[in-house]
Amino acid sequence: MNEVKTPKVVCITNIPSPYRVYLFNKIVERGKIDLTAIYCAKIQDERKWNVNNLNHKHIFLNTQALAFVHKYFYINTEIWEKLNSINPDIVVTAGIVPTMLIAWFWAFIKGKKRGLATDSWALTDKNLSKTNKIIKKFIYRNSNIFYPVSEKGKMNFMSYGVPESNIYKVGYAIDNKYYSSFKDTEKKYDIMFSGQFIDRKNPVFFCEVASELKRMRGKIKVLIIGSGEMEREIIEFFKKNSIDYEFPGFISPERIPEYYAASRLLLFTTREDAWGVIANEALAVGVPVITTPFAGAAEELVIDNFNGYIMDFDVMLWAKQINDLLDNDEEYKRLSNNALSHIDNFSGDIASENFENAIFKSINDIEK
Repeated sequence: MNEVKTPKVVCITNIPSPYRVYLFNKIVERGKIDLTAIYCAKIQDERKWNVNNLNHKHIFLNTQALAFVHKYFYINTEIWEKLNSINPDIVVTAGIVPTMLIAWFWAFIKGKKRGLATDSWALTDKNLSKTNKIIKKFIYRNSNIFYPVSEKGKMNFMSYGVPESNIYKVGYAIDNKYYSSFKDTEKKYDIMFSGQFIDRKNPVFFCEVASELKRMRGKIKVLIIGSGEMEREIIEFFKKNSIDYEFPGFISPERIPEYYAASRLLLFTTREDAWGVIANEALAVGVPVITTPFAGAAEELVIDNFNGYIMDFDVMLWAKQINDLLDNDEEYKRLSNNALSHIDNFSGDIASENFENAIFKSINDIEK
């Protein structure tokens, strides 16, 4: 019997985001793949992540970055040298920034298998330039493995002509077990906002809903977590409208679950999100999520009238739905229980297994 080869895989991504690090650590724990993560940078200005538990082989590039409207374009030819040194069987890139394009072409020229891991879908791709679309079409047609994070992402790959058999969904995941240990935390807040204080996340709409809820209920307790360019505007709104709020500032990663669990509801008011890991975090502690159709997680992780609600931007609609839910303990318990059960479908074990399955399929294709 031939000995099964341990595939050598390099994954290249922007920065060590918590969900990527969690996935890479899970893959290493399973011990079936020789994985090295290459990060273009340690941190981005608008991302306050402080990720220290990199329990996998990793390299940080000395990358030059250009920032355009909260998007970063990394440029570093050092990636070529690093790949020559590692000589992986498969290169998986997480975007089409210059550094990752260089890595993709290294694999293409060397005859290595090429994988793409992206959270993009039809909404996030709607404003792509003609040049970007041409590059994507070429890359997609000449790659072997495709890792979307959602069904929307899968459909997006297929719209470019990618065969469904080459697509393996690897969803964003968090440590559900750790989060769920906080599910019985005493509730202190009625609603919460978590994320960047930028227009795309629409914190102004959150404020308007909070204000209407205060009018309906007489009082409301609000938790806001995050940072960004609109921070002062948001804080001033709550002060001006005499809304009881808490803004704890920086929270260490191990304490984040207790803040989610202390809230009754998460309002995910995004105008556009590739996924929305904050929904994972809320559901994992049994907190229902109210979001918009413009979140990648909508209809897949957050299911309308099952573990939350999906609604268009209408302040009165949101406020009435929330007000009714806060007064209905039986309905709240139903949504909360569904949140805890459904999140099991979005685990690190499932994501890492799907990642591995694609790798071994690709290796088997090579051997054939």
